[in-house]
Amino acid sequence: MEQTYQPGRVINIGAGPAPKDCFGRSYMSVQIAGRPSEWQPAPMTSSDARDIKAQALTEAYIQVTALQAAVSTQLATPEEITELVLWQTYLVLMNRVVPDSPLDIVWPKKPEGGLS
Repeated sequence: MEQTYQPGRVINIGAGPAPKDCFGRSYMSVQIAGRPSEWQPAPMTSSDARDIKAQALTEAYIQVTALQAAVSTQLATPEEITELVLWQTYLVLMNRVVPDSPLDIVWPKKPEGGLS
């Protein structure tokens, strides 16, 4: 439930699900005295970072495997060859992410497209 703060009391102004960040984690409602509450992403934990990294690596391995098969069998289109390089780069960069320092992580940008 979203709330707003007025000196001396809290007033409920509506209900609804918390928004999510780009990793699917729910935001938390933060309230500072004298100001309306606002949604902010919860601080990322090492556990969050490990989960996000594992999901990203799984997706990258699936994409690289499928695209590499297309290249190896000489069935790849020029676009698939380009996508393979992008996904391989993403895979390498994601492998370098250190989840133990989640607030310092610069997440690699996931390639668009890929094989379904």
